[in-house]
Amino acid sequence: MVYKNISLNVSGALAEITLNRPKSLNALSGGLLVEMMHALGIVQNSKKLKLLKLSGNGRAFCAGADLLFFESIITDPKELANYIDTLNQVFFNIENLDIPTVSVVHGFALAGGLELMLSTDITLSSSSTRFGDQHINFGLIPGGGSTRRLEERIGKQSAIELMISGRWMDATEAEAKGLIYKTFADEVFNDEVDTFINNILDKSYGSLTRIKNIMNHSKHNSREDAIRFENNMFSNYVSTHNDPQEGLKAFKEKRAPNFS
Repeated sequence: MVYKNISLNVSGALAEITLNRPKSLNALSGGLLVEMMHALGIVQNSKKLKLLKLSGNGRAFCAGADLLFFESIITDPKELANYIDTLNQVFFNIENLDIPTVSVVHGFALAGGLELMLSTDITLSSSSTRFGDQHINFGLIPGGGSTRRLEERIGKQSAIELMISGRWMDATEAEAKGLIYKTFADEVFNDEVDTFINNILDKSYGSLTRIKNIMNHSKHNSREDAIRFENNMFSNYVSTHNDPQEGLKAFKEKRAPNFS
């Protein structure tokens, strides 16, 4: 597939999907979502990648749904349902990737852009970034998972306040409330992101994917079942995979490990 609305770049063990509709502030059109589905399939099927970085080109990470496109389908129940189904499948596919995901956010993440951000495991932002759900300002309600994922990220009280107030949240507040993992000053943002990502890329593929798998499993099971799943995964992994042995050997020999 030739991408017109996104780009997919693979460098070593890092995959980066960049939203590439800068004139529309990377609004989520139907075409963009189809391309995202295709790119995520490539990422999922690769067994050489350790991390997905999700970013946006231009002045902002993502302005949410393409309102002109949305207006054209809002009175067509079938087209509207198809759009919402595809939107949410993209978010589920990001959540369910075998590898960890990091959203790198600048400018703003608004409405569907916030929901896209919430589908990733970790969010890093520049200090000037703003965040908002703001569906309510258009007489709408969330359709991409905010009512669940936002509550999971920052708690019920803060989540519902952000949704019903329609306000912006700045990066300092977002970090304090756990909406994002960390914010960096604009002038050092790219360098800090690279440092953060490179640290993860040095880690074991087997460990990264198993941690992600265990945490995804725990969301759908009881606390006891989730911990037992972790116990079983640990025993199987440590006894059958080379990386745990390499890690312990490297520690003993006082050198950096050479993970697969």
